[in-house]
Amino acid sequence: MQQTKYEFEHLLYDNLKSHITVPQFQRSLVWSKKQKDEFIQTVREGKPFGSILVYKSMEKYEIIDGLQRFTTLRDYEENPAEYIKINAENFSQIRDIVKIIRGFIPNLQEQMLEKHIVEDIKEVLRKNSLYDEKLLRMIRDKIIDSYAEVITHKGYNLIEDKIQEMMQIWKKDIDFRILKIPTIVYTGDAAELPDIFEKLNTGGTKLSRYEVFASTWNSIILHINRDDYLDYIEDLYKKKSERTNLAISNYEEGIIKRNKEISLYELCFAFGKKIKDACPILFRTYSETEEDQVDSIGFTSLSTILGIPLKQLATLDTYVNSNTNVNRLIKIMDVIVESYKQVEKILKTYISTVDNKVFTKFIEAQILAILGTYFKLYYKVNKEDLSMVQTNTSKSIKDNFKRFMPYTYLYDIISEYWAGSGDRKLAEELEKPLNENRYTSLILKSKWENLLMEWMNNQISKKPKNVSIENKLFLNFICKSKIDWSDTQTTYDIEHIIPKKRIFEKNLNTAISAIGNLCLLPSNDNRRKKDETVYEFLDRTSEITNINEDKALKLFYPTRDELSFIRAGKDFNQEHYESYLKDRHNYLIRSFLQIVS
Repeated sequence: MQQTKYEFEHLLYDNLKSHITVPQFQRSLVWSKKQKDEFIQTVREGKPFGSILVYKSMEKYEIIDGLQRFTTLRDYEENPAEYIKINAENFSQIRDIVKIIRGFIPNLQEQMLEKHIVEDIKEVLRKNSLYDEKLLRMIRDKIIDSYAEVITHKGYNLIEDKIQEMMQIWKKDIDFRILKIPTIVYTGDAAELPDIFEKLNTGGTKLSRYEVFASTWNSIILHINRDDYLDYIEDLYKKKSERTNLAISNYEEGIIKRNKEISLYELCFAFGKKIKDACPILFRTYSETEEDQVDSIGFTSLSTILGIPLKQLATLDTYVNSNTNVNRLIKIMDVIVESYKQVEKILKTYISTVDNKVFTKFIEAQILAILGTYFKLYYKVNKEDLSMVQTNTSKSIKDNFKRFMPYTYLYDIISEYWAGSGDRKLAEELEKPLNENRYTSLILKSKWENLLMEWMNNQISKKPKNVSIENKLFLNFICKSKIDWSDTQTTYDIEHIIPKKRIFEKNLNTAISAIGNLCLLPSNDNRRKKDETVYEFLDRTSEITNINEDKALKLFYPTRDELSFIRAGKDFNQEHYESYLKDRHNYLIRSFLQIVS
């Protein structure tokens, strides 16, 4: 029979917490507030809450599995007020204290007094240990601070008794001095730990396919003489240690920059941060994560340029490993970053306003396809030895990319082209000759017309109440040629042509935020006009404005005649409004087709 490589122990939390460290391949803290609350409730009720897996080295315990559970206990110990629901429903003593105080000051409003008592208790708990001997009197003094002159010594004692009753309830829930943690102590080879960690995390709160590489690529160490990448990793571990209040195994502040060595996983992690920092417009709508969580874009960008399909990303270590020519690798990564910057430069005026409001959504496969196409226009990489040479792509194809790519970008978002099978489509796109690539080719007017007609008709039938990202993006595209982007003093808002309030007042169940009822207007004028149309605002005001009838029409605003129905009371109904939308949609399609021709 195979000898087991672990032992089972019950270790006291109070002793364990000063000997725990976190291995470098550990995941980020990913539990939600709800998960933390539910876990603490389980522990408080005395129910089984699962074990932790540790590796004992000298007098330290490296936590392999159970970090979420352990750090939640630590957080509860240090911030009990965040978990204990302090209210009169859970603690009847709060209402008893209200009665005691009102016995001395009858004119105090009961509900307001109860609210203040709850806030006072929470404030003291936030600032002090749950088992501090002075805690009881601190809470008492905090509660009666405003009434000390009128409350007698007997009142003090009565309030103190009620607080003591509350504290007894808290104390009997979790006493960290005697809390035992079911602990599995791994006794095998330390080299097997990353593999064990990966296998353990195939269930529960799963690792992403990128976080798994923290363990599988842990032995691939690269010597990097670049402070920008090293700083990202120093920052990662420093903040993770601060957030968990635990030490990181084999890490001390400054060691990454001193040794100039990071793993392949760490390099890809840092690369993702660098890409996002270099292109704040392009990646503005990229899902925001905690600072120590994984940006997949570093992993996927490198594999895309090396010609590795995303579904085979795990083979990246075949081409990038400890024997890699790091200077060549870093040069490729620098060119990737520069390529993203050029893509952002081309797209910027299409997807953002002068004041950098971003009107688009992030679709990773789409961005990778655009990056891969741009890179191929100028460079070719041999993934076997990471050598890179410039290509001799014709100027006409390069010009076509700059001209056609933004409109294909819009087309793909409206049509949801990249939904579903993004990985497969990405591989297919980058295998095409450059002159057949979707981002160097013109989309036929007939395809645009069919897409826009279907898209706009769907909005009338689905009756959107809120403005979609697609609508904002389309408006920015169509108005781009009409706006002086060098005028940095004038900013623009997305606005409803017929204000929402006016439609609500008519009780219309209709497409309030369909593209036909949206426009771009100078921000200052938009805020001053409130619930008026532009024409009503211009007719009323005598002040200087950034908008006039001519400029409004250039921004594809409707004519006065088109909006005349909203002034004629009985004509402002659902039928007329939706007829107006259909006419507007036809007009916007015709106008857009002129722009893309």
